[in-house]
Amino acid sequence: FWATKATRGGAGYVKSAAPDDVVRHVKEAVARGAKEIYLTGQDVITYGFDMRWRPGGTLPDLLERILREVDGEYRVRIGMSEPWVFEKFADQLLDVVKRDERVYRYFHLPVQSGSDRVLKAMGRRYTADEYRSLVRKIRRELGEHVFIATDIIVGFPGEDGEDFAETVKLVQELQFDKVHVARFSPRPFTEAAVMPRQVPDAEKKRRSKILSQLALKIAHLRNGLRVGQRDVLLIDEVDHGLVVGRSSDYRQVVVKRGAGDGLIGAFVETALVAAGPVYLYGEIIEEPAPRGISSRPSGSVARQAS
Repeated sequence: FWATKATRGGAGYVKSAAPDDVVRHVKEAVARGAKEIYLTGQDVITYGFDMRWRPGGTLPDLLERILREVDGEYRVRIGMSEPWVFEKFADQLLDVVKRDERVYRYFHLPVQSGSDRVLKAMGRRYTADEYRSLVRKIRRELGEHVFIATDIIVGFPGEDGEDFAETVKLVQELQFDKVHVARFSPRPFTEAAVMPRQVPDAEKKRRSKILSQLALKIAHLRNGLRVGQRDVLLIDEVDHGLVVGRSSDYRQVVVKRGAGDGLIGAFVETALVAAGPVYLYGEIIEEPAPRGISSRPSGSVARQAS
């Protein structure tokens, strides 16, 4: 569900949907039976920038208003956010997320590189250490099981072996739950397309393979930390014969094989019993999930009345 229609065209251009419209759309969607709400845009944390981030007009304000004014069983996912802008609103946003379990403990924060030199060449407005501090703050506030997804570009012009090693080091340190690795591809009429020291395609492929393999290994380890716990899943898809739900931290959990048996859109309490790099595997507990809850990752299920 497109709740915010923030898009970015030229430098600094943002167009945000009016808060009243967003809340109205969410109310209508939930009334029709929607269970999952996406607050999304090209850079959703910039929501309200075109309104000069006036009081009540930021993403944390919007999220808090939705949770306050829209009753019902649903979960909210926050879309991709630029790290340096996210930091400006981190304290308020994390406080809102912490207070309402209807929000997935999930953040998509593209880092792009672990090398300050490459980040500067890319025009990014943060350093690798500033990014590290942000991720650590999120985990400190919401717990170690919060899901952090990121994007990395390998082979940006001028990226040498030392720069790439810095990126590998950052991935190892921060233990991302998901990493999307992309090879740099020059676009016509962009500054990067004519930069010197273009990285050969074979080297970009090699670096991409190294990072992708490392990311999958770490994802497997991170998923494994949830095994032995219980969570309340939102069953949201049947994928190649597998019934899949989303945990409170947006991990994909396979619960059974079959056509779904009326489970799509249901909240089910589940024991997490095994893990792989992409999926967790769970067993549905017979007792029904209480209305309006979204369990925190723990040994027992946290309950919250709607």
